[in-house]
Amino acid sequence: MEDSLIITAPDGFKISLDNENYKPELKLPIKTDNTINETINVIFIPQEGVSYSGNIKNSSLYAEDVDIQCAGVGKCKFIVQPAILNIFNQEGRTDTIIVSTNSKCTWTTTNNGYNWIIISPFTGTGTKDVIIKVENNTTNNTGRDGI
Repeated sequence: MEDSLIITAPDGFKISLDNENYKPELKLPIKTDNTINETINVIFIPQEGVSYSGNIKNSSLYAEDVDIQCAGVGKCKFIVQPAILNIFNQEGRTDTIIVSTNSKCTWTTTNNGYNWIIISPFTGTGTKDVIIKVENNTTNNTGRDGI
């Protein structure tokens, strides 16, 4: 029976022989002199903003398994739609934006200290609608503090 080396990446990582086509697992034939002369490339591709750790497992039918430890911390990606709201006019207005992200990613909004902007919810996790209420400008000019 011909032996091969199975290399398996943990969650959040993938491996490649050519540094382009990354996969969760590689199967390499072992040469007749019981060697493999390959460079294995590892890439960290987290799907969530959490810590990842595990072992790249190297296993073979006729050899002792070898594990190589790897770890990383993923970053959250956020999408806000619409990205721009034109709500800073004389009249008050209420609008909704959508904060989209992974269910394990936490976010916080801010009104930058302007008490005439009310945001709800102020913090959240995952994808949520956020209501932004701008109160009426009761002054005689069109400007507001902070603009």
